[in-house]
Amino acid sequence: MMPMTQHSQPMSESLAVSQGSPLRTVASPPHSRTEDVVGIATGSFLASIGLFVLAAGGVTTGGTAGLALLLAHVGGWPFSLALLVVSLPFVVLAIRRKGWGFTVRSAAALALVAGFSALHPVAVGVRGIDPVYAAPVGNLLAGVGIVMVFRHRAS
Repeated sequence: MMPMTQHSQPMSESLAVSQGSPLRTVASPPHSRTEDVVGIATGSFLASIGLFVLAAGGVTTGGTAGLALLLAHVGGWPFSLALLVVSLPFVVLAIRRKGWGFTVRSAAALALVAGFSALHPVAVGVRGIDPVYAAPVGNLLAGVGIVMVFRHRAS
């Protein structure tokens, strides 16, 4: 009998993976609709808090969120509006490339991030955060939120 690893796979399989053999893909069961809603909402909330921290620190990040932060800072746009405008071409692209299911989930996540982002300045009342603190904390929160959204097949 072959020894088993902690995850109940034969030892030879885990050794084969560690020795550079192709990785075996194992499909995880799909999330339920309720799990998708909760995961996307939670991830969007965390991402929006991260973006709020970045904005309050006067720092930015990459991607569409970074461009929206820059437009909000330099152009005086509300961040929520800037995020929606900057993201719109990617929503159209998603319809063509990823299908309606992905696009609907992603549009919901985008709308939630925009909505939560409009709420944070009013609810929290923080006007300034030290940029040295804001950069890592804001990016960490945004990153964890985005990973949660990705896990529920949205972007």
